Amino acid sequence: MTARRKTREPAPGTTRGPHPDTLHPGVIAGAVVASAAIVHGAALTGGFAADDFDFLLRARGLDPASWTWARPLPGVIRWSVFTAVFGVHPLPHLLLALGLHVGSALAIAHLVRELGYGGRAALFGGVAMAASAVAYTSTHWASGLGEVMATFFVAATLVGHLASRKSDGRGSRWIAGACAAGAVLSKESAVLLPVACLAFDRLACPRGPGRGALREIAVLGGSTALAIASLWVVSPHVAGEAYAMTASPAAMLANLLTYGAWLVRLLDPIRDRSATPQPELVAWGAGALLAWGALAARERWREHRLALAGLAIFLLLLAPVIPLVHHTYLYYMLAPLTGACLAASAAWRYASGRLAPGLATSLLVVLCAAYVANEAVQVRARMQLSFGDIVVDRVAREARLVQNTIGDLRSAGVTRDTIALVSPFPQRAVNATAGTMDSTATTFSETAYIPLVGALRGGRVIPLYLPRVTVLGVGTRFPREWERARVFRFDNDGHLADLGRGASALDSLSRDYIDGGRWDEARGTLERLIESGHDGPEVRWRLGAALAALGEEQASIEQAQVLLARWPDSERAKLLRANATRAGMRTPAAAR
Repeated sequence: MTARRKTREPAPGTTRGPHPDTLHPGVIAGAVVASAAIVHGAALTGGFAADDFDFLLRARGLDPASWTWARPLPGVIRWSVFTAVFGVHPLPHLLLALGLHVGSALAIAHLVRELGYGGRAALFGGVAMAASAVAYTSTHWASGLGEVMATFFVAATLVGHLASRKSDGRGSRWIAGACAAGAVLSKESAVLLPVACLAFDRLACPRGPGRGALREIAVLGGSTALAIASLWVVSPHVAGEAYAMTASPAAMLANLLTYGAWLVRLLDPIRDRSATPQPELVAWGAGALLAWGALAARERWREHRLALAGLAIFLLLLAPVIPLVHHTYLYYMLAPLTGACLAASAAWRYASGRLAPGLATSLLVVLCAAYVANEAVQVRARMQLSFGDIVVDRVAREARLVQNTIGDLRSAGVTRDTIALVSPFPQRAVNATAGTMDSTATTFSETAYIPLVGALRGGRVIPLYLPRVTVLGVGTRFPREWERARVFRFDNDGHLADLGRGASALDSLSRDYIDGGRWDEARGTLERLIESGHDGPEVRWRLGAALAALGEEQASIEQAQVLLARWPDSERAKLLRANATRAGMRTPAAAR
């Protein structure tokens, strides 16, 4: 008895169901755009952060560092053009990022529909991409534009190849090839895109009159990838311990399973909080990838295997970042997410194929609404989650810090002036990511107490917004060379208080140093205040308190004697005499 071979099932769009699965393309597009707007629309109100300022300073010629060869499209080309045209305004950058992300989601929906999986599956995949919190950093951070740009070009490459399969258009073939090159020029992690396109062609694409764009993708995308790989060997644009790679299979597996876990951990607002592989998520990652593999295995008798194609795309586009030891970021998943969303569309089609149209539509609406609502909640939680006064997410934190600082300077009427920013408060070593605070820090840096120093690049960021303002420095002390400046005290959230100049600033800072128990700084500030001729009973009282706290009892007594001798009728002198009487001591004033 011989076993009969199962015949392949036709494409999903041709299987018989209760009714045709059709949705108007306008409905699909509207759902995709609305989903992206609900989850990521707040990005358009954001500001520059982190690496943005380095690129702005470079584009303005205020930073001598040269541009690297890497990522020229979102890098030197974008920053040079946008800064020249729009100046220091984040909206054009963020608007482009959001537009590219929406374009990627629409391309996924188009692919699913053209592959015959139906309008509901197309909507499901498009919404899955548009609303995904994976796109948070890339849509809220101008420097993250490379991720959304690469993702857009990846999706456009697949669309161009499929169009070339359906009709033998020479133009669409070369456009697909150009998009493949654009993806690699946007982010070097897309170097395996030509291989991913080959997998997409063999597993998911129907045969048609056209031959597809694999040749053009290989020529343009492959040659660009080869050039990028060669440049990495000859002159890596990032190197050192921060971008170290591992050859350990166990380490790479842990990294892969971390990314796999992040696909399904939709209730974690900051999945990449530590930016390192998370061994505790191995079970989550293994479960997610095994379930995906099981879905792909069920397609083996189908003519088109979109879930398997999506898995291949996901793994190939993720592969270049898997060996990284210290960089495991959620936004690295954005381009690979293209494959995950294609697979999600296939999963929806298989699961809902036998449902009545009304029930399928209702279920689709409920699932998409719940997903979009959850992703919106997680994104907002990520933007607001803080440890003390310090926002955990670096993008949200630095954008808010700089916006507060620049806003307060403008409110104070600072237009053409010399300024200095000082924090007189006690330093604490704060790790907002880990949620820990140690004892007094020994240095003042991005990770000590408040990250405003790093966000403002030591003050170099301020002239980008206020070009006629000179910043002498940002720190915890008030050196003599700053005394000519208008001094502002800064707080944890980047807000400022105007302390005035010279003696006025010294007097105010001395009070703050004493309130914070920073006795060395208090002593030095008060001694300079006396040197400048601004002496008085309150100054001597504070100086005596600082000296006593430093253990210099005799020097503290001498300050009390000066106070009693020069200002015997002051309130501080009266308090000294009252304290001395209660202690049974004689004061110089009482002796007279």
